[in-house]
Order: sequence, then C-alpha cells, then structure tokens
Amino acid sequence: MSTLARTSGSRWPIAVMLVFVAIGARGCHGGAVGFEGELVGGPCGDDRDCVEDCLRGKDHPHGTCSVPCRDDHDCPEDTRCIDEDGGMCLLPCDIDDHCRADYECRDAGRRGHSGDAAVCLG
Repeated sequence: MSTLARTSGSRWPIAVMLVFVAIGARGCHGGAVGFEGELVGGPCGDDRDCVEDCLRGKDHPHGTCSVPCRDDHDCPEDTRCIDEDGGMCLLPCDIDDHCRADYECRDAGRRGHSGDAAVCLG
C-alpha cells in the first residue's frame, strides 16, 4: 500500500468521529437558557439563530429559541415542556416581568405531565 493511501485512509475515521461529536453535542443541548439564550428563550429570526428550533408566530413575537421535548426531563434545567408543536421547551415564569418584552406569563398545557405550567408567551 502506498504512503498516500495509508495517510488518507487514516484521516477518514477522524473526520467521521468529529462529525459524530458535533452531532452528539447538539443533542446534549449545549447553549444558554434565558432572555438571550440560543438554546431556550432568546429571540430568533430562524433556526440558524438557535441551537435547535426557532418558534415563530403570534405566541412568539420576534421568535423564541427552543428544543423539542416529550416531558420536562428532555428540557434544559429551568425550562418546561409545553404541548406545542409536539412538545417544546419554554421559559417558566411567575409574573409578566419574568418574561422578555412583548411576552407575558401565561398558563400552557404541559407535555408529558398533567395540568398547565406558567411560561413566557406572546
């Protein structure tokens, strides 16, 4: 086998491994949570502004970064799984002042749990 074949063959597994590490990091929900959070809670124009999803529409003025969930265990710490779009994590609140501008603290149906949770919605 030539030196070139061995060299290029040995780099292939490293490149594949780096792709899997990048995908795995995204699945682990790396990123910030809060009013500027690119994981959950921050403003967004499209999915590229967030770690995973950008929720848009009347309930999400200026967009809201979120991640999909089946219940609260799938959400980052200090967020709640709401029954929206098959389950999305949102910022919890007690009063309107706990939310971004143009958002208010409202009850929304929980996903994977009974009852409602107070979360920031537009």
